[in-house]
Amino acid sequence: CKGRARIRRKIREEKNNLNSVVDKYNTLVPNAEKLTLDTILSDEIVWPWQLTHGDLRTKRKAFDTVMAVRRLEEEKRILIAEMNKHWKSLCTRADAEADVINLSCLTSGETWGLLQDGI
Repeated sequence: CKGRARIRRKIREEKNNLNSVVDKYNTLVPNAEKLTLDTILSDEIVWPWQLTHGDLRTKRKAFDTVMAVRRLEEEKRILIAEMNKHWKSLCTRADAEADVINLSCLTSGETWGLLQDGI
């Protein structure tokens, strides 16, 4: 008899705890998502942790796709910056070589103040 009373008291305490938790939950969620104690005890409710993880797989796949796109965009920016620097260095080198060629063309006919005999 004492054992049953102890079990009933424990069940009553658990129900009271559950009621308080459900009340706290209901104050935090919108009206559409509110729960009742009868719904919880009916075994018809499916908790999020009881569902298959298909939704998590979908989220992970979407996250991986977004991150792949971001990595590609970053790689594209880096490649464009490197090609821009390379192009500028080639243009600078071409300008320097053009200056040397122009200078050599200008000075090719001059004797630099030397006599023809000395050349």
